[in-house]
Amino acid sequence: MLYRREFKPPAKGDDSTVEGLRRRVDDLERALSAWFLSHQSPGVVVISDEQIWTPTVSSAGGTLTTTAVDAYYWKIGEVYFYFVEITLTNAGTGTGALNFTLPVTARLENQGYGREVQTTGYALTVTCSANSATAGIVNYDGTSPITTGHICRVQGFFVA
Repeated sequence: MLYRREFKPPAKGDDSTVEGLRRRVDDLERALSAWFLSHQSPGVVVISDEQIWTPTVSSAGGTLTTTAVDAYYWKIGEVYFYFVEITLTNAGTGTGALNFTLPVTARLENQGYGREVQTTGYALTVTCSANSATAGIVNYDGTSPITTGHICRVQGFFVA
């Protein structure tokens, strides 16, 4: 705002009031969003809103009996950022890595990280090979995180 030498009471809609500033910022955000959408080109990066997806959860060996999953992702250009929480209600005969499908195929090899938050607190590692749509979760030491009652929270990013 410019410095004013003489005091003038703020006019309605003026930027010198909190309401006026909020209205102006909202108007600028709408105008900027509309401009980005109308001028998309390879040089413009568009950030997506949070998206929900339902990955398929499986184990490297055996069969999982009951799982629950919450998964979200955000996209910036060709990069996908994800958060996944898998609850192992009944691990069944599942062994090895805890696998989940990504929202799209990863073009490059990538890694993520996380933690088992219910019982052990172990650090988790997520790996995914290039040109794959499935990521695998293991404990920090390479052992299986698959145990009834475990809740595995992981996050990471990949290029599609």
